Amino acid sequence: MALTRTRNVSIAVIAAALQAGCSETAIVRNGPPQQRVVARSYGVTVADARTKILNAFAKRPAPLPPPFSQLMATELTGPSYPADWLVTYVDPGGFLDDYKRLAPADRAHDLLLREPTGDVYWLSDYALAGDEGAPVKFHCGLIVHFVPHEPSFTEIQIYEMVPTVWVGEHWAFSKHGPGFGRYHDIRFVEPSVADRVRTLDLLDRLLAPGR
Repeated sequence: MALTRTRNVSIAVIAAALQAGCSETAIVRNGPPQQRVVARSYGVTVADARTKILNAFAKRPAPLPPPFSQLMATELTGPSYPADWLVTYVDPGGFLDDYKRLAPADRAHDLLLREPTGDVYWLSDYALAGDEGAPVKFHCGLIVHFVPHEPSFTEIQIYEMVPTVWVGEHWAFSKHGPGFGRYHDIRFVEPSVADRVRTLDLLDRLLAPGR
């Protein structure tokens, strides 16, 4: 009888944990209204802007602020980045649709700012819903798209690649084998506005006259 009660308690505990794991913690995006395109214009050529950005991330003549201090700048060219390289990536809300429709020649000079391990998260404009409103960890890649308007005047648009949040931990059975335990609660979300604006604020510094 005692063994039966113990087994029933164990089953009840697991069931409660499963129920808690299945009920997702609600999150919200704070800050400015959502924008499909976040852009700013600079009085530099595409070639100069691109070179200055690559040098800043490669040589780091001055400390870059977080999270950029942990990102690398990659040229979106060569066999690693064919014209359709974004097709298989998750894109909540379709915020990359317009970018994907651009001709390959229009994207030929673009850069990707990315943390290579995919394990580094930072605080952005996502938080827990409700009274607590504690910020949750955020991660994304940042596509820097160059739009030339005049020989020495360039618009730079920032897009986010696979924005995700790490809300916390949850109880679940492993999808890759037996085992029940706590796993990262990581979800795909729409792009943040804060990080795209923060990227342009950094470019203001990197592309300032005389730099």
